[in-house]
Amino acid sequence: MSKMVNKHEISFLDGKTAVITGGGGVLGRSMTRALSAAGARTAVIGRTGESLRETAAAVQIDGGECLPVIADVLDESACREAGERILEGFGRIDILVNAAGGASPAASTGMEQIPAGFSPSGFGNASPTTILDIPLEAFRAAGDLNFLGTFIPTRAFLPAMVEQGAGCIVNIASMGAEWPLTKSPAYSAGKAAVVNFTRWLATHTAKAGIRVNAISPGFFLTAQNRFLLLDEATGDISARGRKIIDGTPMGRFGEPEELDGALLWLVSDSAGFVTGAVIPVDGGFGAYGGV
Repeated sequence: MSKMVNKHEISFLDGKTAVITGGGGVLGRSMTRALSAAGARTAVIGRTGESLRETAAAVQIDGGECLPVIADVLDESACREAGERILEGFGRIDILVNAAGGASPAASTGMEQIPAGFSPSGFGNASPTTILDIPLEAFRAAGDLNFLGTFIPTRAFLPAMVEQGAGCIVNIASMGAEWPLTKSPAYSAGKAAVVNFTRWLATHTAKAGIRVNAISPGFFLTAQNRFLLLDEATGDISARGRKIIDGTPMGRFGEPEELDGALLWLVSDSAGFVTGAVIPVDGGFGAYGGV
């Protein structure tokens, strides 16, 4: 797969500051390193200090600058405080990448479809089988993480961009937003809200000099979806994972670095007339009808 680009090879983001939520995750870390390699000073936000520090260390090894900031993306006051800290350290915020999110076993169903003649067992089971079994609090938590986890940081960091009269927001959506994924109703609904909000916000902020776009990844192995894609006991690709690969024309999962090109284009001046766009990076998943 692609190697990390040396910071001195490209520098079109020199002098700019990029904030990445979920920056301690697999995809967030790769995107943070890519933005840093393009010259940006970076700040990563998340709930786990250790993973954020690992991202910061990786960026520093690459020769970049990265500030880890512990904050819950669902806590508006914490996000605003994080924004103040970043402004104190870097003086400006030019780019926001909303990469926090993910699927949850507690908000996923065991069955893809309810068969004819099925007898519902009740509501709120510990191991959900159908939509009727998912505890409401689990569904709400997964939906909130994926939508409000984008909405709240956006509100926290947008004022700096409005004041500057320039900025760029890139939301990480999912192919599950356009094609709802069986077993993942809360995740799919949350990401669908992200897509809708991306288009709404793009219109709302266009004359203020702020562009808002989204990337819709296909299937990448992350800490949040391993329970769906790999067999827990063996580590082999699960039956569901195999079904996904069979539905992806390129016949494999994506590599984290394969999101970086779309991100770098969206935050660059080359995409200066692009706003409200949702860019699929999916190995052809959305183009394949299954036959």
